[in-house]
Amino acid sequence: MLTFVECISDFNSDFGVDEEKYYNAPEDMFGKALTLLKTKKLLPNFQERAYEIVENACDAWGHLDSLKSCYEDFYEDFDQ
Repeated sequence: MLTFVECISDFNSDFGVDEEKYYNAPEDMFGKALTLLKTKKLLPNFQERAYEIVENACDAWGHLDSLKSCYEDFYEDFDQ
């Protein structure tokens, strides 16, 4: 699930995709992945990877803000 988010986010950054659905799908998957990790008590094991996903996200269609908000729902403030 995180690999999907990484790949689509990288693609969007590289090619500047200009359709909202290409940003909504990885944002939704990111939330689902973090929810699953929380239920399995694995969030700490994936915090660095989740942080890097947000850090590498582009800002088109509010993608960066959405991922950052989702990250902060599960971990501490992103900008710390």
